[in-house]
Amino acid sequence: MSYLPPFVEYRANKISDYDIIQSSIRYVKHIANTELNPKIRLRNYLKQLAVLNMRN
Repeated sequence: MSYLPPFVEYRANKISDYDIIQSSIRYVKHIANTELNPKIRLRNYLKQLAVLNMRN
């Protein structure tokens, strides 16, 4: 899992619109990652375990 660096900018009046748009795109991609949801992560892990148990 990767964490986004905090968006801290002390020169706020110098941030371009492009930088803000790119930051928002990265943020949305990050929060839309289903693997960040612990319930979904557990479900996927249990599925992997079930597949491994079927092989044995």
